[in-house]
Amino acid sequence: MDKDSKHKIFYGYIVIGAAFLIMTTAWGSNRTFSVFLQPMLDETGWSRAGLSGAFTLAMIVMGFMGIFTGKGTDRFGPRVVAIGCGILLGLGYTLCAVIRVKWHLYLFYGLITGLGLGVSAPMVSLVARWFVKKRALMSGILIAGPGLGNMLMPLFFSIFIRGYGWRTSYLLLGGITLFFILAGALFLRRDPGELGLAPYGAEHTKSTDRTAKSKGLTLQKAACTRQYWLLSGIHFCDFFLMNVVMVHMVIHAQDQGIPLTVAASILSVASGVCIFSRVLVGGIADRIGYKPTFMLCLFLAMVGFVLLLFADNLWTLYGFAAIFGFSLWSSGALIGPIIADLFGLRAHGTIYGSVFVSGAVGGAGFAGARVADHAAPVHRGTRELRDPEGAEEAGIIDGSRVRQLCQKRFLNRVVISRISAMKPEIT
Repeated sequence: MDKDSKHKIFYGYIVIGAAFLIMTTAWGSNRTFSVFLQPMLDETGWSRAGLSGAFTLAMIVMGFMGIFTGKGTDRFGPRVVAIGCGILLGLGYTLCAVIRVKWHLYLFYGLITGLGLGVSAPMVSLVARWFVKKRALMSGILIAGPGLGNMLMPLFFSIFIRGYGWRTSYLLLGGITLFFILAGALFLRRDPGELGLAPYGAEHTKSTDRTAKSKGLTLQKAACTRQYWLLSGIHFCDFFLMNVVMVHMVIHAQDQGIPLTVAASILSVASGVCIFSRVLVGGIADRIGYKPTFMLCLFLAMVGFVLLLFADNLWTLYGFAAIFGFSLWSSGALIGPIIADLFGLRAHGTIYGSVFVSGAVGGAGFAGARVADHAAPVHRGTRELRDPEGAEEAGIIDGSRVRQLCQKRFLNRVVISRISAMKPEIT
């Protein structure tokens, strides 16, 4: 490294910044689905499972697309891949504004935006190529991008939808997505070797680039290891839980009498927490190791879902969201570094993309939509029981009132059954 280079900003930081912008936009736009869901249900009359199926399809398509975008990045670089995915995302959201029949939603949202979401795998793979030291920290910063998008975009569009409707909102979403992803793509580079640099934390020699590119396993060899399938299984479970929560949390809160904008703030809490915790988790992993940090995140996630079993008001849902954002959502920051540590950089993008398939299939939430459809009448019945005279709009009623209502309804049923039993037979 010469003297002049010491005074320059390492270009890897610019690459991470550009990838951060792309990830923030791509995932933030995807997570707005939860706030579009209820207005679309009201206008179309379709079932919740029918609409959620488009999200399921998008997750599946995204996962399989990750293999191709990861391999494309390994061969052609991330810029071309990001531009193509940005165009697909912008086009898909824009076309959602003209949906008339259900298959339009599955084509525009499920297929086209699903293809565009394949941009995630190449962005994560860039961290491993540009950084040796601070790899987990940089990965945490990058993965914090979706958290920022998840915090801002659903909340913004929940307000915008109320003023302009969901169709106009999809037009705006398509334009925002296209602009910011294309802007970020202009600054991407595949690896430091393109600029005559070495990865951060590695000594620069003539053989550095050749060694980094050739060291490691191919996808075929990685798939023969136990670690590969264990990591894929964990990723499946992670994404299943994350996406079921993200898609159905807002409408679940609405079923309990919480207004839309307040319900959307639950996701904002989770996203806000994970922005900082992903960076924190990355920094911790660089110090104590990837595996112990990963296990800690999964343990805390278990604690959060136990709390969710008893969450029946806004504040307990906020508590779950905070734990969820710190634990399960933050664990994703470690997947890229773990893959680099286990399998090297030779086919990092392809291997990450293939592991991402398992996460996407899990994230599709096959059971999530059906569970939500069956659970919705129960939540509505519970809300009606809490306050049949209309106080459910406030979502607040004390325990004695609930007991009185239960006793009253139980006694009414008993009295009616007794009266029916006392009726004389008509011969």
